Amino acid sequence: MTDLFDPPGSATGEVAKDFKRNGRMQPMILPPGASKPLPYSRCTTFVDALDDKSGLMKWKARMATVGLAGRPDLQLAISSTPTDDKRGLDRIVEQALEAAQASAAATTGTALHQLTERIDLGLGIDGLILPDEHRASLDAYRNATTGIEWLGVEQRRVCHQHKVAGTADRVAIVDGKLTIFDIKTGSIDYALGKIAMQLAMYAHSQPYDVDTDITGEDLAPVDLERAVIIHLPAGQGVCTLHWVDIAAGWEAVGLAAQVRAWRSRSRKLSTPIHSSLTGSPDLVDQVEAFTDLDKLRSWYLQMEAAGRGSAALLAACTAKADELKAA
Repeated sequence: MTDLFDPPGSATGEVAKDFKRNGRMQPMILPPGASKPLPYSRCTTFVDALDDKSGLMKWKARMATVGLAGRPDLQLAISSTPTDDKRGLDRIVEQALEAAQASAAATTGTALHQLTERIDLGLGIDGLILPDEHRASLDAYRNATTGIEWLGVEQRRVCHQHKVAGTADRVAIVDGKLTIFDIKTGSIDYALGKIAMQLAMYAHSQPYDVDTDITGEDLAPVDLERAVIIHLPAGQGVCTLHWVDIAAGWEAVGLAAQVRAWRSRSRKLSTPIHSSLTGSPDLVDQVEAFTDLDKLRSWYLQMEAAGRGSAALLAACTAKADELKAA
């Protein structure tokens, strides 16, 4: 399914020129002064650190249930699919979501996004065959954005501070400041926190040339206090503009950075208990094999230097040393 925050394709119907990416689909960005590109996080991945997805998951569960109710073939497929076949069950769930038309709004939203790009690049839509309700939406978009001169359309931007890369839908000068604009075709009621973080990240980023891997400079001071949502709900024939408090969004970005750092740190919080308290059973067992006191002493000192010493190991070596001395 298409994410509300995924960037659309280009206005010509071709895929917009994207960042170079590695095998994990991370943007590969050349930091200033570096000799080779490094993997950066997608903006949406970064801000997801604070995102509560419980509402989205419940919605998907409801849609999957609706889709399954009308598809006996999918019900049969579930009965014949082993419970440990995760991929098979995931495919059935996706088919159920499609049956419930759960992705229709996202698909329509992506198409509207691409058509607004055509409008803003001067390519026009007059010759295209469009449903009336969507033409009404595009007319509303043109009316709502009349008089705005875009400095950037689908502009790639990077934030080296947090190693994040993403795409700002639109960039324009408002009241003497360069202002970030973002087009949303779905509901914004439950996503304002994430949107504020996303737009704050773009405001604190710089333009990036994907052909030359050069980080550029903005043509005017960037507004770090507010950005604009262009809300174009699919099929409703309306378009409204909303200020977004991105100063608050930037505070949340700082929290997200701390959460991500903690998650990385939390993976390294434990060590095997035998290495620090009780000694490795394997090492203790090895003590019994020694028949030479000097070799035992040398081996123990090596274990100590390697950080593998412990009270248990010292006790075993001392007892063995006493035994060898007595012999």
